[in-house]
Amino acid sequence: GNSGLQVSVVGLGCNNFGRLCDESQTTSIVHAALDSGITFFDTADIYGPSGVSEEYLGKALKGHREEAVIASKFGGPMADDDPYMRGASRRYIMNAVEASLTRLNTDYIDLYQIHRPDIYTHPSEVAETLDSLIEEGKIKAIGVSNYTPDQISALSSFLKAPLVTTQPEFSISCLKPLRDGTLDQCSGKDIIPLAWSPLAGGRLATGEGVRPELVELLDELVQRESVDRAAI
Repeated sequence: GNSGLQVSVVGLGCNNFGRLCDESQTTSIVHAALDSGITFFDTADIYGPSGVSEEYLGKALKGHREEAVIASKFGGPMADDDPYMRGASRRYIMNAVEASLTRLNTDYIDLYQIHRPDIYTHPSEVAETLDSLIEEGKIKAIGVSNYTPDQISALSSFLKAPLVTTQPEFSISCLKPLRDGTLDQCSGKDIIPLAWSPLAGGRLATGEGVRPELVELLDELVQRESVDRAAI
């Protein structure tokens, strides 16, 4: 987009770091990704669970920080007993970014994304806070996840910095962004879509829980192109 960031076409989602992958496995995966030319790493403060993914990613990128574009997210529930530890209020964001910077062992986050819309916080407060973090150099660019086109428009109207990405669920088993205006807005506003769960949590590769007619079509394409389901 218009952020000035250059990233690989394929990014590495880090949701399983700390959940299905321990620290050693995470390091091996991150280094394999770097060796394969992947430079974009997408994590969040709730991944891992709560913070572990960021912590493991930060350790794995030690000595490689300048090779990587780190995307993280905020806004998910970090502590159920504290009503202030979720959302997109200024108080939450300022606490969340400092915690993420510490866990990632970095001075800045390349792409800072709102994980989910906060219907209780006015977008002007969200925008003012994120713009201030750009001015301070703690984040380089702003993105959103799970936002509707109208929510994107509302936030963008208050931002000084451009909104450069949106992250919807998008795969051949979830085509909503094609139909709800998300991708049309991306085209018109130079916003880059980052698909989350493009393999439907792996189900498109295994066929498990996928409509039989879709698996049949996938397998026809697999035979025609001589690749596997994940590649299709």
